[in-house]
Amino acid sequence: MVWKDWLTAVGLIVELVGAVYYLWTILKGSTRPQPITWGGWTAIGAVGAWASYSGGAGLGFYIAASFVAVTASVFVVSLIPGYGHKGTDKPEPADLPILIAGIILLILRAMNLFPVSVHASLAVLGDACFAWYTLRKAWRYPETESLLAWAIGVLVAAVGVIVLGSFSYTAAVFPIYILIGNAAITGTLLVRHYKPAKKRAGKA
Repeated sequence: MVWKDWLTAVGLIVELVGAVYYLWTILKGSTRPQPITWGGWTAIGAVGAWASYSGGAGLGFYIAASFVAVTASVFVVSLIPGYGHKGTDKPEPADLPILIAGIILLILRAMNLFPVSVHASLAVLGDACFAWYTLRKAWRYPETESLLAWAIGVLVAAVGVIVLGSFSYTAAVFPIYILIGNAAITGTLLVRHYKPAKKRAGKA
């Protein structure tokens, strides 16, 4: 359908704008991404997007793939000395194992071993682990994440679900998960950014 093509194009443009803005917040110092988290997100996200494509996601695949491109970009920038998230949160014991698992899972997907639905499920599970760490960081240190960038992510993820070519489990589970994950982090940041402002207004 033509409207889905246009909506996908708009979604990709908005995602690009959001990505550029998020990278800008990293470079100016207000956002501090965790390298291992974003590296793992890239590997796991690639598996999820690939599985979605194999399941018939259609145009929804391009939106999912755009999220992978963004996480890869953030990961690269986070490796630059001075831009990664350090000092305000302890490394998680599961960070490195999940990153390694993501790489292994990506290799298995490339080799087409196991049903695609299994890869899609494992991608959601692995991604959720990293999302949990970011969710917790957003609650503890909201100043290290960009509310606007994550809110844009919610809009783009919603587009990814709307333009799905199939709503089968394999095609839809990862795009829907992306929407839920982005919404959870955005909601957390919204609450944490709103509460201090409310307290300041009460003291005035």
